[in-house]
Amino acid sequence: MEWKLKFISEEDFTEHVRATIEKYGEKLESFDVKRFNKNIIDPIKLIFDKTVYRSTWDEIVSNEIFRQRDKANNNDIGYFHQRIFQYITNCHVPENGKEGGWDVIYKNADGVTMQNRSKTFVIFQEGK
Repeated sequence: MEWKLKFISEEDFTEHVRATIEKYGEKLESFDVKRFNKNIIDPIKLIFDKTVYRSTWDEIVSNEIFRQRDKANNNDIGYFHQRIFQYITNCHVPENGKEGGWDVIYKNADGVTMQNRSKTFVIFQEGK
């Protein structure tokens, strides 16, 4: 296989993918009622779902577990995208919730800092 990405080694990329897949695997662990109830669930929505879809409570709970797993996996993929920037020169990816909640911070040699938070970019020029 020819590796065409210059900002990341094949080994680092493979590890990055492996870590994301491992997070997916954690979601496959069995859900019991106690684990299910640790999540914030809108009971009114569940009642509407049960009524509108004419489902049993077992079906509603099963669907909600699937929805929670899918949402968590989508978050993991978003984090995969965010963390890939750590391999680009001059980019820094803070831990979640740290350094003002920025997803990615880029600083170039001219003192320009570009920060990204959920697709909103802010650019700063040092000394201005």
